[in-house]
Amino acid sequence: MTPQRLLDILDGAGIREAAGVPDSLLADFTAVALSRLGPERFTVCANEGLAVSYAAARQMATNRPVLVFLQNSGLGNCVNPLMSLTHGAVSGIPVFLVIGWRGRPGVKDEPQHRSQGEATLPLLRDLGIPAEILEGATPAEEETAVHRLLATMATSGTPVALVVPKGSLACEGARPPLPPNPREKAGISREEAIRAIVEALPQETRFVATTGMISRELYAYREQTGTVHSRVFLSVGSMGHASTLALGLALERPDIPFACLDGDGALLMHAGALALLARRNPPNLTHFVLDNASHDTVGGIPTASEHVILPALARSFGYPHAAQTDSAEGIRAFCEARSRHPGIAMLAISVRPGHRADLPRPKETPAAAKTAFLAAFPSRP
Repeated sequence: MTPQRLLDILDGAGIREAAGVPDSLLADFTAVALSRLGPERFTVCANEGLAVSYAAARQMATNRPVLVFLQNSGLGNCVNPLMSLTHGAVSGIPVFLVIGWRGRPGVKDEPQHRSQGEATLPLLRDLGIPAEILEGATPAEEETAVHRLLATMATSGTPVALVVPKGSLACEGARPPLPPNPREKAGISREEAIRAIVEALPQETRFVATTGMISRELYAYREQTGTVHSRVFLSVGSMGHASTLALGLALERPDIPFACLDGDGALLMHAGALALLARRNPPNLTHFVLDNASHDTVGGIPTASEHVILPALARSFGYPHAAQTDSAEGIRAFCEARSRHPGIAMLAISVRPGHRADLPRPKETPAAAKTAFLAAFPSRP
C-alpha cells in the first residue's frame, strides 16, 4: 500500500491529524504525511507516550480520532497512557496506531529489535488492542484490513493498531522533500564532531553512545583508527537512556572519566534524566549532545531541538556548566577547559544532518560487547 492511499482511507474516516515518533520502516509514510498534513496537523512528539496522550486530547477536543505513528520499540513508552487513559475500562478514547514492525520473526534484523519484534503482537493482545498486519495478496486485501480496524475502532471507541512490516507502506516514486533543516549550514558533520571529541579527551575515557548513527559512527572511528572497542558501550537500543547508563557507571567508578555521546532526539525523548544527572553531579562525566535537529537515523523528520537552547535547558536542571559550539575548535577548547569545571558538564554541538552510506555495523553481539567493556575496566585504585 502507498502512504497516499492509506491517508486517503483514513481521511475518509475523519482521521486528518497525525502525531508520533519517526521510524525507519515508516519513513516514506511520515514524509508523505508531513507534506500532506502540514506542521499544524503533523506533530512530532518527544516520545511515543506523549503522542498517545496528545492524540487523546485532540480526539476529545475535535471528536475525530488521531493517527499515532511509532516503531514497535516505542510501545514501551505507550503502555501507561494506553492502559490508564485511552483503554475502554478507563476513558475509552479511540486512537489509530500505525506501528513499524522491526524484528519480525523470521526476518533478519538487528539484535536489539528481535525480542521486541517477537513481543509486538502478544503485547498488543495483552493491552487489549485489536491489530491487523498490513500485508495481503492484493491491494484490496490490505485495504480491507484497514477498513476492519476502522470499523472496530468506531464500534469500540478505543485504540486499534495497524502493524507495518518492512516494505509494506512505501512510495511508488520519490519521497516528498522534507522542510529545510536549520542545521544544514553547521560548521561540522556529526562524524567529524565524534572524531574531535574522542581525540580531545584523555585516552582512558570510557564512552557510552546513544542508539542509531552516533553509535555506528563512533564504531567506524574505532575501526578506522584501530583503537580498542572495549572502551565503548554502544546503547544500540533504549533510545533516550544513554545518559543514565553513563551516570550509573560514572558514579561507581569516580576514578575513570566517562563521556556520553547523545543525540537531540534521544535527549528530548527522556529529558527528565537531566534532573537526575544534575542532582548526582558526577565530576567524571561529560555529556555531549550532537544536535542535527532531526531524527536522522530514521528518515530525517525534524525534532523540536530547533526551539530548545540545550545548554540553558541543562543549566535549568542544575548542570553547573553547559556550553554550545558548531566547530572542532570549540570542542577542543571545551575539553581542554573541562578540568576547570567541577561537576557534570554538557556541550551541545550543532552538526549537519546526514550520514555516509557505508557506515559499518558492529560485528560483536551486544552481549559480547558489554562483557568486553566491563572486563576492560582497570583495577580499582
